[in-house]
Amino acid sequence: MDILIIGNGFDLAHGLPTTYGDFLIFMKLIKNYYENSVGFRKRDENSLFQFKENEQKYKDYITNIYGVRKCIDEGRELTRISLDNVWIEYFSKVYEERERSGKTGWIDFESEISIIIENLDKTMKNVLEQNREVEILQKNLNYLVAITNHRYDSDTNIEDIEPLKVNINMINITKEILLKHLNELIRSLEIYLTDYVEKIQISKFLPDIYEINPEYVISFNYTNTCNKYYFKDAKYDYIHGKAEISHNIENCNLVLGIDEYLDEKEKIKILNLLNLKNIIKEFINKQDVNIKNGLVKNVCIMIQMKN
Repeated sequence: MDILIIGNGFDLAHGLPTTYGDFLIFMKLIKNYYENSVGFRKRDENSLFQFKENEQKYKDYITNIYGVRKCIDEGRELTRISLDNVWIEYFSKVYEERERSGKTGWIDFESEISIIIENLDKTMKNVLEQNREVEILQKNLNYLVAITNHRYDSDTNIEDIEPLKVNINMINITKEILLKHLNELIRSLEIYLTDYVEKIQISKFLPDIYEINPEYVISFNYTNTCNKYYFKDAKYDYIHGKAEISHNIENCNLVLGIDEYLDEKEKIKILNLLNLKNIIKEFINKQDVNIKNGLVKNVCIMIQMKN
């Protein structure tokens, strides 16, 4: 059985803008265009948002989705879930800083998410540890008060010391916000890939691919490029999920990986922090099934994944 394994290098080889950097540029244009040309409708025509030369490829799509008043009034989904998204804002700043420092415009969402989660985890641990120390301090103080009063009365208590508990609440609120915005980020990426990228008619093809006739395609991509242009009859396994425009935030199944900065004992705890455990577990289980079924024994070609 011939098996084809493809990653993002496959889409890039066909000239498709599927890097995270491409997505961030697109989202920045969405926001800027909306704020300058749609959000402020009283501006004169000469003040409307202008697309730069390297942004022209996005112009038709972006101007089209805001070209009908109905789309604006009803709230285009992409605009609604992305304009104030904290992850998109954060990633965009990281991306721009890398460009200004002379580095490539490449950005790794998974690694950046990992950094945020790791910092939240450390903060939570510190607060919990300090709370334990505060509880011990409270007990000792209450004991001293009881001795001073020549009796131990459970009603005699030092006023609760609660400032640190507020910190835990704030961390939990932050976690909920990050999770909500992460889901909106992933859905925004799904819309970008299905409503924009997949509608691009590619002009580059890979002749060597036509010589292969795989029965099975294992794809680390979210897009349907291979199925659309090459092997319609092959069976596909989208390891990280497949982008579908018909999805919504609740049933979007795209998987963003998470960087491995933890040892095995800590890994599960930190994954729970952003409620990503089930997503990662599903991904791992799917891989295990593929291995058990021997799907990767006869790989005829593998294209390197790049982000």
